[in-house]
Amino acid sequence: MIVVALALALLLPSIPAPAAAEPYILPSPPQPDGVRIDIGLGIEPFVVCESWWRPYGRLSAFSLSPELAVPLLSYDLPTALGLERQPVFGAGPLMLEPYREGLAFNDAPVCDAFVSSLTIVGARWVRYSPKGRVEITNAPPAATRKQSVVATEISGPSGPIVYPGFLETRVTWDPLDPAWWLTAGRLPWELLSGLIQVGDSSFIQRDPPAIPIVGDPDGGGVTYAALAKAAKTQSDLSGILVIDAQGNVSYDPATPDIYVVSAPDFAAIEGGNPPHSIPTVFWDFLQQPGWVATDLSWVCVPEGKYCQRLFHYTLIQAPQRIPWLWLVGLPITEPYWTRAKVGGVERWILVQCFERRCLSYTPDNPDPWKVEFTNTGLHYYQWRYGEPWNPDQYRWTEADFAPRDTYRRVPQ
Repeated sequence: MIVVALALALLLPSIPAPAAAEPYILPSPPQPDGVRIDIGLGIEPFVVCESWWRPYGRLSAFSLSPELAVPLLSYDLPTALGLERQPVFGAGPLMLEPYREGLAFNDAPVCDAFVSSLTIVGARWVRYSPKGRVEITNAPPAATRKQSVVATEISGPSGPIVYPGFLETRVTWDPLDPAWWLTAGRLPWELLSGLIQVGDSSFIQRDPPAIPIVGDPDGGGVTYAALAKAAKTQSDLSGILVIDAQGNVSYDPATPDIYVVSAPDFAAIEGGNPPHSIPTVFWDFLQQPGWVATDLSWVCVPEGKYCQRLFHYTLIQAPQRIPWLWLVGLPITEPYWTRAKVGGVERWILVQCFERRCLSYTPDNPDPWKVEFTNTGLHYYQWRYGEPWNPDQYRWTEADFAPRDTYRRVPQ
């Protein structure tokens, strides 16, 4: 095994400071104001209000909190268009979850289970994907959008139709320099700490789950519970170690050779833990260039009771496809090799968890699938709600529709 430490010189944008208050453990989730039913740890409004929303079909995906669709469009649309191979998010449910400091602003009434007000106090909208979660906690639409009147051209059954005065909404969130009013959930941190966050300093206590981070469900790979155990244990061994499904770590000279970089000192988070090393395969993956959809905006075309949102975007080749600090965060564990079965075949897989995503490296995989985001969003949802969502019920709603449901700005 080869381990080489390299110095990193990083210029970081301003990031939110961790809450200073001690974690406050609640016996049960707080109930928000504005909902007539107990939402527990969260509800999916399109399930609770299924009969109310059924007539609007796919339009419902954008009808409550369209800002949550923006990261999916920004990073997954190039994949849907064939410009990139790996999705950054994927599809998953929109949920209303309790959060003490949350303000859930709605673009449309929900249904009779909700009070008629368009603001729900003590909750927030979140959007799950297999790889993670996106949240908008309490930013008002006045801070997240800008509006102007534009002339637009929209494809119609008989050809293009020009509308001289549509109200266009532009989101203020930039995928190249993402603002922190829209956040990627700290799901690995919650899974490893056993704390479900329901407020800035409010948590529900659980045990870290025995869900494999990589590989088949019964493939014998490291679990979150095992990784949490190892993260609390100091080892005298050096190099990238091997971890088993029980959290035991050891050195194995048979592991593939890998280089690492030294994470900077500011990676000491959550109780003053020492900085963690980052394998170069992960660091290079996070720094790679790629296609990104920018200049995201939409107009509403009347359709039935509400409207159909048509999107506008500009595709660019960015020097860095992924804003790693916003999307992935700082490392919270060391990297470990684990033996896990994938499709019934046992192989070496390198695993490391960061604040907001976990990464895996499988040397036997073909490019560009050697480094992948693990299915942390699916795992967290299963841990929080007791069962996984059905992937067949969701698809890349935004990325699937946006290529054809678009409009063109017409110069005036």
